[in-house]
Amino acid sequence: MMKKMTSSGKNNDKAKDSIVNLKQQKLDEQLEVATEKAQQAVESEQSAEQQIQEASLREQELNKLVHIAYQRQQAAQLHTKLANQAASQLQNDFLIYSQKNHHHPVLRIVDQEYGQLRNRSNEAELEYIR
Repeated sequence: MMKKMTSSGKNNDKAKDSIVNLKQQKLDEQLEVATEKAQQAVESEQSAEQQIQEASLREQELNKLVHIAYQRQQAAQLHTKLANQAASQLQNDFLIYSQKNHHHPVLRIVDQEYGQLRNRSNEAELEYIR
């Protein structure tokens, strides 16, 4: 009878070992799945960080371009202002001269040229701003 109990005890131990092995195998599988998911999460985070850095670099480049465009606009406005001041001074000088020499035929040609110059200056400013 002792032999049967011992044999029965061995079978019991084998059954317990099988259950433990199955549980361990299931835990190992779960650990492997969790490890893969963690690795995917790390890769996803690294990809997101890289995309953020690339976007930041693009933003910096755009800011530089905006700054350059602003500087060019300011320069164009200054040039236009200076050209208009010079044209106004020329017109004033011309008016003074024409009042003194109102019969001179060249004055009509100069007046026409001045008008065309003023129109081209205004058109150039509008074109540059666009």
